[in-house]
Amino acid sequence: RRDAAAAEVRARDNADLVQMLVFRLAVLTDAYRRPGWTEVPTPAGSLVLAEPVAWTTRAALQDLQRRLAPGATLAGFPEGGFFNFVLNRENSLGIEQFFPGHLDEAGESRIIRAIERSPPDAVVRINVLAVGEGARAFGKDYLARLDSHTRQGYRTAAAFGPGARPGARIGDPGFFIEVLVPLHP
Repeated sequence: RRDAAAAEVRARDNADLVQMLVFRLAVLTDAYRRPGWTEVPTPAGSLVLAEPVAWTTRAALQDLQRRLAPGATLAGFPEGGFFNFVLNRENSLGIEQFFPGHLDEAGESRIIRAIERSPPDAVVRINVLAVGEGARAFGKDYLARLDSHTRQGYRTAAAFGPGARPGARIGDPGFFIEVLVPLHP
């Protein structure tokens, strides 16, 4: 009798769980199939992104494909590993994420020296915030010396997105991707 009651409770719990999962799947399916999501082809395959991130990413990818010769290196701030992967480009800095807590002052100095020794052929600056990390904006709230050093040695070659404008900083309103190239190649 006890076993039958326990089995009945488990069956109801399982049914509730299945119902909840089906509902969640329906909600997610609806959210990701609404207008505003666009397929972005890359050399490594396609992905689907929300607008305006999709057209901004597509434009940056096209620019980088034209701009970077085979074997060229690419770095990104605060994070550019996506571009390294889909474009099959090496990152000469040896680190792909520059978020709060990833580097202390000595680590920041090591990356600056690495840029001086072997400057990336291009740098992407992507307006993404470190939400939940305390310090939110790369170059303003954290790793300001690294950002300043990069700005001194590179110039903007192209910028894409609704937030793209001269002098745009990570943390400013509007998404953007900026492509930087060395001042002295």
